[in-house]
Amino acid sequence: MRIVILSATTGGGHNVRAHALIEWIHTLNIGQATLWLPLEESHPLYRFGVRLYNGIQRQAPFLHHGYFLFLEIAGLFKTATRVGGKKTFFARLESEKPDVLVSVHGSTNHAFMDLARQVLHRRVRCVTYCGELSGGYGFSRHWVNPANDWFLCPVEETAQAARQLGMPEKKVKKVGFLLRPSFYLPQLSESERARGRLKLGLGEDRFTLLLATGFNAAQRHLVFLEALARARLPIQAIVLCGKDVLLKRRIEQWARTHEELPVVPLGFVREMAWLLQLADAVLTRPGAGTCSEAIQCGTPLLLARWGGWMPQELLNVRFCLNHGIGEPVGSARELVERVIRWIETPELVRSVRQRMEQVRPRESPPTWIQELLLP
Repeated sequence: MRIVILSATTGGGHNVRAHALIEWIHTLNIGQATLWLPLEESHPLYRFGVRLYNGIQRQAPFLHHGYFLFLEIAGLFKTATRVGGKKTFFARLESEKPDVLVSVHGSTNHAFMDLARQVLHRRVRCVTYCGELSGGYGFSRHWVNPANDWFLCPVEETAQAARQLGMPEKKVKKVGFLLRPSFYLPQLSESERARGRLKLGLGEDRFTLLLATGFNAAQRHLVFLEALARARLPIQAIVLCGKDVLLKRRIEQWARTHEELPVVPLGFVREMAWLLQLADAVLTRPGAGTCSEAIQCGTPLLLARWGGWMPQELLNVRFCLNHGIGEPVGSARELVERVIRWIETPELVRSVRQRMEQVRPRESPPTWIQELLLP
């Protein structure tokens, strides 16, 4: 069984889901799975578009509204006849002859599926997994391809959005989050959380804030740490720096001169399940990937909005606010205010965790991967 996952390096959540699916397929031993990036691999113009997307996301998220609307109207990847650089994609199809194609990105959900059917003479099963958490503005119509065999999604709000855009009811299936296997292990007990904090060099019982990265979140880590230190709050922080070695060094240097606020800076982290469970709250851009991970782990969300929210982020913000599992944060002052309120009123944090438990999908990947992907 050869399974190919189609994605793109726009943002980070798509590839997180792609690699999670690859890991599950390997764990379940049901076939060989590979990741293809047809946009970047097929045409220089598409590679430029991906770089432009990511540049906007880092520097000026609010500009993504124009980018999003352009892609919605232009439909660059709607039909096979409009796609450039087909030869590379054709060659890979002919060489590997996949049995199943799974698109985890809206832009790989139409034309590339049609090309696969042409080359493989419709012997290939075509599946969409959409990780968005709600519909409405920000939900791309390109996610919906009625010709595909399945439209899979994490929550009912996403399923409803797909139906409204014309996906046949019988092909829509709510299957829960697509996360790495570690997110489906038994959750840490209070004693295990305490030991985990000690392992990182932090206090057992102090309020712990996780500062996540996202595409531009790390730019403000020091701003937030300065504000938290000035407020003299009884907290500690785990700070994710990704692959930014310089940022990690700067935070290490900052931490040495601010011992009143214990800080543990970390580089690239592959597994988030353990860290999220050590935290009392996570500050993050509201991407579908991190929001899904936080919900699965029961970690209350502080939704960073500096630079504005992108259309696709609004979907996750809408879900979190509707279910009362996250609060927006637009400045260092607002972060301090939220943290003070949660420290002084611990029952608020407990109520958020209870609501997260209520909205967390009960489905897990092993069931649907074996039922729906295998021809």
